[in-house]
Amino acid sequence: MKIVLNNKADLSNKYARYVKWKTYKLQEKFSSLHYANIYFKKANNQSREYILTVELGVTGPDIVIRKKSDNVKKLINNYYKIAHKELAKLSNK
Repeated sequence: MKIVLNNKADLSNKYARYVKWKTYKLQEKFSSLHYANIYFKKANNQSREYILTVELGVTGPDIVIRKKSDNVKKLINNYYKIAHKELAKLSNK
């Protein structure tokens, strides 16, 4: 599986490693995951609000998850929960 991480919010490597680790956990559980494009960016220059956009490549239409929060760890955990649900739906079909 290929993971592309685009960090325009200048977050520390700690969060980059954490989101990659969560994505690899998804790939271990669901073999239908082919690639992941992960984009971090700030909502605007003044705020501490971050936007996480993830494109998960699966057979059929890709899964796109877009979330916004001021807590980066909470943002990554929310992405993981939603991705897990969506991949579980695909594997049950």
